[in-house]
Amino acid sequence: HRHFLFYLYSGGYSIYNESMNNVITNRRSLTAIYSIHQCLYWIVVCCTVSFAATYMTAKGLDVSAVGFVLFGANILSFAVQLFLASIADKSGDSRALKLLMIILSGIPLIIMLVLCFTDIPLWLLAVLYVPMAAGIDMEMPLMNSIVVFYSKRSYTVSYSIARSIAAAAFGLSSLGMGYAMKILGCDVSLLAALVSTAAYTAITLLYPREGMLASRAAGPSGIAGAHGDASDGPADRPDQAVQQADLSGIAITDTSITPAEHQSDTHQCRPASDHVLTGAESGTGSLSLICFIRKYKWYVLSVGAVMLFGASHVASENYLIEIVRPLGGDSSNVGVALLVCTMAEIPGTLIASRLYKKLQARRIWLLIGISYTIRMLFYVLAGSVGMIYLGQVFQCCSYALLPPSQLYYARDCVDDRDMVKGQSTSTALYSLGNALGNLFGGLAVSAAGVAAMLKGCVGGALLGLLIAAVFVPFALKAAKKTAAPAYR
Repeated sequence: HRHFLFYLYSGGYSIYNESMNNVITNRRSLTAIYSIHQCLYWIVVCCTVSFAATYMTAKGLDVSAVGFVLFGANILSFAVQLFLASIADKSGDSRALKLLMIILSGIPLIIMLVLCFTDIPLWLLAVLYVPMAAGIDMEMPLMNSIVVFYSKRSYTVSYSIARSIAAAAFGLSSLGMGYAMKILGCDVSLLAALVSTAAYTAITLLYPREGMLASRAAGPSGIAGAHGDASDGPADRPDQAVQQADLSGIAITDTSITPAEHQSDTHQCRPASDHVLTGAESGTGSLSLICFIRKYKWYVLSVGAVMLFGASHVASENYLIEIVRPLGGDSSNVGVALLVCTMAEIPGTLIASRLYKKLQARRIWLLIGISYTIRMLFYVLAGSVGMIYLGQVFQCCSYALLPPSQLYYARDCVDDRDMVKGQSTSTALYSLGNALGNLFGGLAVSAAGVAAMLKGCVGGALLGLLIAAVFVPFALKAAKKTAAPAYR
């Protein structure tokens, strides 16, 4: 607990320092709002996804049925995420982004009200759980889009600080939920999720309203007049009127994503794409899904590793209750296990951008794959709950590095105008991996036992490691060949 208080204090102090720095440099920070947003989101994920098997098996559903429910939720999320990415790519107004987030959080909110305060048949509970969990999962690429959207508009958003504070919130809520479900019953998980979802939806309204970048509003030339259009945001910010419409004007720093013109020693993304465009790349429209896959085939193949890592991760985490039961554990041990992995995750999240800058994409993906494999081997060899706790420590180099690496890797391989689709492709494949992991975990535990399921997780992690080792170099090489000349 002292570790978590230290991380929360450090995160708050970092936000304070960033705020003071922004006052000096005349920039605006959304890190505090984004951190609260992330905290509430991951509390909801904890209650509805991490403890989904515990909740539904306590209600009377078979483990295999739980697998089908979570599989359906992930497939629905996978199908819709790429469609949402196209909308986000084509929209230049914050209202559209916020409206999408409110709709996606409103659907689970209504379903939680039904599940908490009505007496429904077991089959209907299973049916309603699918869109509820899917709506929550679909929020993730939009959460990433918030960082990208406002960073292009002279705001700073510290992704690593927000994710670290959110990880601490997830760990504490996991510990509390494990003991609460043991003492008060399974219904407490959805009650906590209901309150957190309502607060999460309200936080979405606090983001400032911003229109299209001036460069997008100006048309193909990419540069507007000195004051732009009224819909482009405040006219008294001249730097906004000449910002690039793509992500090349943003630099990734060690702790935040800020406009590149305010940074000097940073990890720059690929050069700007201000060259003459043809075909599907011209204009302000984004590539269709088929064209995207053709253009970035090596990138899409390489992030297949994300799908396999996700499958192994989800099968082992969402069925933790089934893993600890043969070892004499219960829901309280699930909570402690999630707390341990979250404690290990926070340092990894804090240094993720520095580590990516130092190791580069190929080595970072190998590190993630090796860490996932070792973690799954600990589960297979566990003879006590303590061994499960020890395996969770490898979260620091597996899942802790996965979301930031997905973000930075997309920036290394995907053109700026297709950035949201590039990120959402990776996130959607992770959701597909979640679907396969949930289905495999439920069926394997029900048909062959926990040991068989865990051996399958080891196999998935090893295959993901192999895919990353083979295809990531090809994706990076292809990105270098298509990189445009720098505009500076």
